[in-house]
Amino acid sequence: MHEKVSIRSALKSLFLNGKNGDRHKSMLNDPLRKLIPRVALPSIISMLVGAIYSMADTFFVGKLGNSATGAVGIVFPIMNLLQALSFIFAHGTSSYVSRLLGMGETERASRTVNTALVLAILTGVLYGTFGLAFLNPILRLFGSTETILPFAADYGIYIYIASPVFAASYVLNNSLRAEGSTMLSLAGMLSGALLNIVLDPICIFLLKMGVGGAGFATMIGQLVGFLVLLSFYLKKTGRLSCLKLSLKLFTPRGGIIRELIRIGFPSFVRMGMGSVGIVLLNAQAAPYGDAAIAAFSIVGRTLFLVGAVLIGYGQGYQPISGYNYGAGRYDRVREAFRFTLITSVALMFICAALFIVFAPNIIGIFRDDTEVISIGAAALRWQSYCLPIMGASLIFSMFFQSTGHAFPAFVSALARQGLFFIPLVLLLPRLFGLFGLIASQPASDVLAFLLILPLAVRAYKGLEKGPKTDGRLLEDIS
Repeated sequence: MHEKVSIRSALKSLFLNGKNGDRHKSMLNDPLRKLIPRVALPSIISMLVGAIYSMADTFFVGKLGNSATGAVGIVFPIMNLLQALSFIFAHGTSSYVSRLLGMGETERASRTVNTALVLAILTGVLYGTFGLAFLNPILRLFGSTETILPFAADYGIYIYIASPVFAASYVLNNSLRAEGSTMLSLAGMLSGALLNIVLDPICIFLLKMGVGGAGFATMIGQLVGFLVLLSFYLKKTGRLSCLKLSLKLFTPRGGIIRELIRIGFPSFVRMGMGSVGIVLLNAQAAPYGDAAIAAFSIVGRTLFLVGAVLIGYGQGYQPISGYNYGAGRYDRVREAFRFTLITSVALMFICAALFIVFAPNIIGIFRDDTEVISIGAAALRWQSYCLPIMGASLIFSMFFQSTGHAFPAFVSALARQGLFFIPLVLLLPRLFGLFGLIASQPASDVLAFLLILPLAVRAYKGLEKGPKTDGRLLEDIS
């Protein structure tokens, strides 16, 4: 018995950095220059692994030809749209729970997580059912050519089947990050992602499943990751999460649902517009052939890797910001924002320099095709020029969400892919051909930054007059 207790204590020390009370004090008192990187590191690793296994699909499928590689790009917005719907509940949970925990409202935080989880699973079931019923029309709508369609269908069917598991995992992951248990979130992510990477070549080549093997491996990896995450909440004794899962805590009341949607909806807009943007990009690239679609698919996955690092870093910052905002520690909220913004922009400058110099080599890793490399290298370089301001815009958006600034969060989510990219990707290729298509994203990044910057300055200055408590958080959820 003593041995079991020791093992349990060791696990808590490893994953939680101490008891729940110690973690609460740490979030409110530890030096931010040490706290943010410490909390962010597991999230960065988690996001990186997720991006790598996403790129692994592209790498292994790339061995099957341009049409197969293009299929991964066609299915990517399907996964993005699923993420967008799930993030209404996942990111709403993250912001809401961190602020509640900062106020010491642990039971209310548990009710929020249970409510968000059930709603996310139901959303995933509806999304998957609709996708399976209209698979081929959806793939054509998303820009698939007739040569790519069979490969995209083989891959996409498994994504739709796994939709409820995807949605549930996003909520559990973000809930763990909200309470500061980023190591637990990492463990769940790693277990599924590493399995996915191992299964990719086995399913694609050894079992001769082709592109469908990549989709099957993704489905199995997601299922295993979800079960690992679930185990952290369900233990009757020695539960690793400070929050509890139980259907008895499912509380579908207006206060919880309104706050989840109010804060999570900007994430839906951002991801949803990203999916629409990818669909339009594929459609605009189609006249230039499968090589162009494959090139933009590779560029998208490559930049997703950088975005994963930035998002992971921001996910370490968000719960700290939310905790301190809920506790009325606005001095720490401001300091955390400044530190995260400066370090994020510096990181994006470094990544931009590397991509600009080594763009052809990076594209060549995935596809040894002269046309794909030529188009992909040009697109990667142009988008890299704007990585620093794109990074700043993302941190602005995370600042808005973590502090409950719903309207600025909505505007920042809509700006990059909705307000600017969609019209530009439709207009610029008509005026400048392929170069116009390549320039659409960097141009939208510049315009989005100019729109979001004054909103961030205003919200930052407004923290000096912020209320000590947010009564809306406790409305209708007792």
